[in-house]
Amino acid sequence: MISVATQVIMGLVGVIVTGYVLNGAAGIPPHKIMPPVIDASKTPLNTVEQTKEVEYTRNRRSGGGESVKKNVSVDMYLRPTEKPKDKTRENALIHAVKNTWDENTSPVIGSGGFGEVRRIHPHSKKQMLLVFKVNIKKDSNTYRDSLEEAKRHFQMNHPNIISCLGYASIAKERRVLLLFPQAKQSLRQMLEGSENETSPLSECLSITRQVAEGLAYIHKQGCVHGDVASKNILLDNTGKPLITDFGLAACIGSRNPNRNVSEGDEKYLFLGVEVNREVCEGDLYLPPESYIGETRELISDVFCLGVVGFGLYKNDPIDVAWTNKPGYNFTECKQDYPHFLWPDKGRRSLRSLRTYISSTKRNALKRLRPEDDQDLQDRFLNVIEKCMDVDPKFRIKTAGEVSEQLQALENDPRERKKQ
Repeated sequence: MISVATQVIMGLVGVIVTGYVLNGAAGIPPHKIMPPVIDASKTPLNTVEQTKEVEYTRNRRSGGGESVKKNVSVDMYLRPTEKPKDKTRENALIHAVKNTWDENTSPVIGSGGFGEVRRIHPHSKKQMLLVFKVNIKKDSNTYRDSLEEAKRHFQMNHPNIISCLGYASIAKERRVLLLFPQAKQSLRQMLEGSENETSPLSECLSITRQVAEGLAYIHKQGCVHGDVASKNILLDNTGKPLITDFGLAACIGSRNPNRNVSEGDEKYLFLGVEVNREVCEGDLYLPPESYIGETRELISDVFCLGVVGFGLYKNDPIDVAWTNKPGYNFTECKQDYPHFLWPDKGRRSLRSLRTYISSTKRNALKRLRPEDDQDLQDRFLNVIEKCMDVDPKFRIKTAGEVSEQLQALENDPRERKKQ
C-alpha cells in the first residue's frame, strides 16, 4: 500500500533501558488530545518514550569486509496499552530492531522504492500478528522523510487508518522502523484474487464510504495523503478498510515537488507546464494536477478516492484512470496498446484529458452487475465520476461530502433490503 535492496544484518546483544511516560496517564485516546493540525515535529501526548543502547551488527555485504559491531542509540516511541505492565509492543519493536535484516525471523512481505515491510514472528499463539516497515535507503533525505512519515502516522487515530503502534529511530544508521498490526490483505490483493467475481454493490458502497471517512479525518489534521490507492488500503479480518502508507503525505498547501523546477534540473513539459519529472504510465491513478499543480491540495485525494471506488465497482485495481491519448480504449491491454503520449508537448487544457469512467458507456458498466439495482448503480457511479473529474474545479470538494453521499445510498430502502 508496495526490489529488495542490499541487505544488512542487525544484532542486539545488550540493552540498557530508560523509559518514561510523557504528559499523561495511559489509557487516554490519542484523538482526544490531538491538535487539529498535525505537526510532525511534535511528539503526541501520552506517548511512551524509551532510549536504548543497542549493539548493532553491520553486515559485511553492505559495509565491505567483516561484520562490525558497535553501540548505537535507538529512540523508541510507543502507544501505551490498556495494561501499563504490558510489554508486548515494546518487545515487538525491540525484536524488529534486533532482526531487521534477518530473512528467517523477519521475512519480507512487501517492498517498494523506499522501504520494505517485514513480518514479526509471534512468540505465542495469543500474540497479535505484527509487521514493521523500514527504509531501504540510508541517505539523509530518505532518513528525514521516513522520520517525518513515522511521526505523522503515529499521531493518526481513526478506525479506518491502520494504527502505528510505535516507531524506532536510529539516527546514527539513518534507519526508521514503524510497527503495525498485520492486516489480512490489501484491497489490491483482494481485487486481483477475486478473478471475475464482482463484489456486491453494498460492499463497494461500504468500503468506499469508510475510506472516505478515514480520508476526511486525515484532511481535518491538515494533511494531504498523496497516494490513496488500492495498494495502500488494507483490509482486516472483518473486511474493514484501513488506510496506510503516509510516505507521500504533506501539509495542505505545501509546494508540489513536481513543480519545483530549479536551474540545472531536467525539465519536462506536460499540458504546456514545466515540471521536473516525466509523467510515467504507472502514475496515472493520481490526478493530473499532481504534476502541474503549484501546491498540494485535498482535492487531489478526492480524485484518488474515486479511483478506489471505481476499482471496487469494476473489480479491477485501475492503474490507468486517465489518458491524454485520443481514442485510447481503457479496456485494451496496456502492454500491447500504449495508453499515454509522452513527451506531452501540446498546450492543451485539462479538459483535453479523458478519464476511464467518463469514457465508458454506463450501460456497459452496469452489465457487470445485473443483480444490483440499476438506479442505485447509476447514483453510485455519478458520485465516483464527480470525484474523478480531470478538472479539480468540477470535483466533489471534500472526502466528507463523498462519505455523506455514499451513506445516503447505503441508507436507501432498496439497498437496506439486501443487507
